[in-house]
Amino acid sequence: MKRIFIFTIILLSNNLLVKANIDSEASKMFFYNNEFGVIVIEGNDIMLTNDGCNSWTTIKINTQEKLRKVFFSSIDVGWIIGDSTIYKSLDGGHTWSKNITFERTYLHTLYFTNENKGFVGGEIVNEQGVDNLLYKTDNGGNSWDKANVDSVLGNGTSDFSFFQDSLGIAVGYNTLYKSYDSGMNWNKLPINFYVGSFSPGRVQMIDANNILLFGGSPHVVWDGEILMSNDSGLSWETYGNGQIFVWGINDYFAYNMDSVWVTNGEKIFITTNKGINWKTMDIRIEEFSFISNNRAYGLSENSILYTENGWESYSIVDSVLVGLEQNEEIKYIYKLYQNYPNPFNP
Repeated sequence: MKRIFIFTIILLSNNLLVKANIDSEASKMFFYNNEFGVIVIEGNDIMLTNDGCNSWTTIKINTQEKLRKVFFSSIDVGWIIGDSTIYKSLDGGHTWSKNITFERTYLHTLYFTNENKGFVGGEIVNEQGVDNLLYKTDNGGNSWDKANVDSVLGNGTSDFSFFQDSLGIAVGYNTLYKSYDSGMNWNKLPINFYVGSFSPGRVQMIDANNILLFGGSPHVVWDGEILMSNDSGLSWETYGNGQIFVWGINDYFAYNMDSVWVTNGEKIFITTNKGINWKTMDIRIEEFSFISNNRAYGLSENSILYTENGWESYSIVDSVLVGLEQNEEIKYIYKLYQNYPNPFNP
């Protein structure tokens, strides 16, 4: 097992930082449970289902910004980020209002641990270049306070993950930050990723000690990789057998340290033994939303997929997810395919 040694490198310019080819803006699809889900589609519309994809309602959001991430902290309270604005819904996504706009910013990620406590991360463009944006709310977005960071996060914040609400980790493109007080103060971990090596994009805390870090490295093409830590982020090593995901990591789901799903947009990769062995499924999914360790929805180029057994088999919703009129209801037909062994011809 290859070890990743901890060291510090001084970068002469922020322009040297390399952004990981992992989609930190994934979550254009979010399913709160088996019945209720939301998808961001072209034209800054969203589609809502309350019956497990049997029918959809299209909702128009009045904005010129590109909507990139949706998250529901409860079945009623939802959040969407655009380029620099956060939008909030209090009625299950049927109506949306502007919550806050950050000047000269580019938002990357949004995360709520409950209905009141949330975080937004991104980057701020100023006279000195690009700086970090990391804000926190404790009152459901009524006010946002800048979090205290003990050093510069590089080109902004790309992802958050929390364990039991109080212990958090944030990705700052070339390094990582840890919070022990519910995200008000963030301390830099003793690691820097240098140009041309592994570049982090997203992170998931499994428990207080075990963390998975998803990113990649530039080779002939961009290769997705996973690192793991079992000492709360102080040291890192390759996950399992060092599996490489050609073209990067579009999305992932980690049920625990043993069971992980990854999609690169062309195939789904599954491990149930901590990355020692991987099963490859010929299913084209850009991202997925897991409801449990077995049940999940997946978003392909023009369709929604659904599985009840961790992608061993799946159903396809035959629908083009663009150009729908506001409040139009669309009925979908399901077709069932057995994926193993590989009858699906992408």
